[in-house]
Amino acid sequence: MHLAHNILQLMFSLSRIKDPNEIISKFVSQMQRKFKTIEISFSNELEGIGNEALEIRTKNRSYGYVQIGNLSNAAEEETELLLDALKMLSVVLERLEFETSSFGKDLAADISVTKNDELEKTISELKDAKSASINLVEDLYGEINKRIEAEDELKESESRYRSLFESAVDALVIYRDNEIIEVNETMLKMYRCKRKDVIGKSPLDFTAEANLEKAAERIQSSPKDPDEFIAKRPDGTTFNALVDSKTIIYQGEEARLVAIRDISKLKIIEQKLIESEEKHRALYQNAPLSYQSLDENGCFIDINPMWETTLGFTKEEIIDTWFGDLLHPDYLESFKKNFPEFKKRGSVHNIEFKLKRKNNQYITVLYEGCAGYTPEGAFRQTYCVFKDITKQKEAETSLKDKMDELERFNKLMVGRENQMINLKKEINELCEKLNLQKKYSTPGQLP
Repeated sequence: MHLAHNILQLMFSLSRIKDPNEIISKFVSQMQRKFKTIEISFSNELEGIGNEALEIRTKNRSYGYVQIGNLSNAAEEETELLLDALKMLSVVLERLEFETSSFGKDLAADISVTKNDELEKTISELKDAKSASINLVEDLYGEINKRIEAEDELKESESRYRSLFESAVDALVIYRDNEIIEVNETMLKMYRCKRKDVIGKSPLDFTAEANLEKAAERIQSSPKDPDEFIAKRPDGTTFNALVDSKTIIYQGEEARLVAIRDISKLKIIEQKLIESEEKHRALYQNAPLSYQSLDENGCFIDINPMWETTLGFTKEEIIDTWFGDLLHPDYLESFKKNFPEFKKRGSVHNIEFKLKRKNNQYITVLYEGCAGYTPEGAFRQTYCVFKDITKQKEAETSLKDKMDELERFNKLMVGRENQMINLKKEINELCEKLNLQKKYSTPGQLP
């Protein structure tokens, strides 16, 4: 599953949590796991925080600051994705504020009770008051005053609702009986239209043709989980949207409130990540070097096709096999001793082993590798490549043998040369004793 999609799923999960502190804590924890090259922490206060700190806030409240370290180590796509995730976190928190406000909890019930049951009760009391005593009339007058106060409170609640509705980051649509009856300003901006272009229309009029059947099913079933759609503007252009909906009481009757979020930018990032992953996968599959990955116990968890070609085993045959099972006995103890050190140190260079191929023949290989760790710093797996140097080692051995042979031959020739010099010297000495001319010249002399 790709990183952008994972982040979207995280946001859906966070949107169900009702405690803002828990939302922020889980967000920071999950982001640290997903962005392994970036250090992410949270603080309630700005004091002591470095320059690379971003405030988590909504329109009405500041929740604290997220400090980001090693941001320069991250790819540009990862940086953009992290910043988008922080923006989405603010949206989740603002949505929580909206849901926990008096509108989210009490407005629907207040409107329904006041407009129906309480009003009918007041009318009934007024009728009875015609034949009641003065005291009863006074009581009724007091009750009417209470109703007036309740209506004032409702108007104030409606005003708060309207403020929240219009200031929402997401596009909000209220529809009933497949007819749109209310939208907010964000919706008009997102769909590039005017209010008259929307009110009275069906939600399906703002859905791309490819998603009409899916949208119609959602309207009928009223699901609780969000879903992705291709939204259509009145001018015919489209964009990727994340749609969530719930049933509410609006103006005393049941209706559906729909929240729409433009995720076009996220989809572009997700597509780039997919393409990047495909490129890396292609490189991995076609790499000219054999690649392998071992878990903390030294067992295989991944190999590439070149590894299969070099050693003759298939991936299915080798996964979960202990690396030591492929080693020449001469190298087994060295592996047992040095593998724990490798996991701590984090890298190895020019490490030579003899590995057994599937045909039981051994080849000599040279390893380079590093270790991967979790965000908490625990060892996760190795990432190693090796090169088959069997022919190179054979050539080196052959060269050494030839050099040794040449050295022996050279020593033999030098010995023979010394013997010749000594013999010539002895003959010359005998000739000198016999008063004869010297037969041989000595080094540096003419005969």
